[in-house]
Amino acid sequence: AQAAPAYPPAPEVVAHVGAIVREPATSQYVELPGLPRLREAVADDLSRAYQARVRAEHVQVTAGCNQAFCVVASVLAGPGDEILMPLPYFFNHDMWLRLQGIEPVYLEPGRDLIPSVTTAAAAITSRTRAIVLVTPGTPSCVTIDPQTIGQFARLAATHRIALVLDETYRSFRGTDSPAHDLFADPNWPDTVISLHSFSKDLAIPGYRVGAIVANPALNREAMKLLDCLAICAPRVGQEAA
Repeated sequence: AQAAPAYPPAPEVVAHVGAIVREPATSQYVELPGLPRLREAVADDLSRAYQARVRAEHVQVTAGCNQAFCVVASVLAGPGDEILMPLPYFFNHDMWLRLQGIEPVYLEPGRDLIPSVTTAAAAITSRTRAIVLVTPGTPSCVTIDPQTIGQFARLAATHRIALVLDETYRSFRGTDSPAHDLFADPNWPDTVISLHSFSKDLAIPGYRVGAIVANPALNREAMKLLDCLAICAPRVGQEAA
């Protein structure tokens, strides 16, 4: 159900990790934003995949995408605030919000389980801090089309709230075309927060490495939380990615 790969990572990954564990630096902390070469690699990959310009300063490495969501949610909202989540939701998202005293507001699924922008607009209140979309979805398995994602981004911008896109499964879409065109807007960091994982497509779930792609100002706030949690994502995982 979680699409955990039953096969090992590429032999090149295994060989590289086997070599770097002998180096003294591998046991040391990593800079809080993440290994510079990994952040550059992620930015380059996203720039190609989305046909837009994403810079390394937008990338904050985390210990998996689950941690990325938890940190972002805690940066954006606090007890009594609301975050909109279309049904069916990813269970860990719901659990984290409730643990933090943040109220998840559930949006009834639209046609073919594509979330409705109209439904979301009607649910926004003065306590709403973000809209969360998971695409391709878990557990829905539904991929939200770029046009709908763009409409959600404009809705979020209008209300000055965040649009959080969990794109863990972006490599598992039925097309190589961009998942959305949000990064082409020079003002995307004002609204959009994109979350990524390397666990599934690179077959390294146990290495725990993911990324927040967002406004550098938000990433600075995220680093405060990361410093209190794990300090940094494990260096070995970052090397593997």
